[in-house]
Amino acid sequence: MLIVDDKIKDNLKDKISNITAKMMAKKTWDGECKELFELLEKELTIQKYKKFIGDYRYYHLTQKGHACLYDVPVDQKGYLAEYRGKRIRLICMGNFNAYSKKFYQISVVGS
Repeated sequence: MLIVDDKIKDNLKDKISNITAKMMAKKTWDGECKELFELLEKELTIQKYKKFIGDYRYYHLTQKGHACLYDVPVDQKGYLAEYRGKRIRLICMGNFNAYSKKFYQISVVGS
């Protein structure tokens, strides 16, 4: 489990952070948000982000397009164990079910 206080604002200057910032600036989910989300999905595929399903209580991201960076602890267990000691970008891609499961995408990024 990652600690909520260890979240790092996604301040990378790239296409993904540009798209997610525009999505988060929107107050409602509308046609523009849908287009931005589709653009985000395409960019994540191009950049070879990995998809996984996780519990929002572990990753602290709950809405489509929410993104942050984490420095994964060297003693990390579970799905993120392969990212130990690395900085990652984590992006919420929506619900898996109505309870705790969400779709996420993840990649190692520069520090």
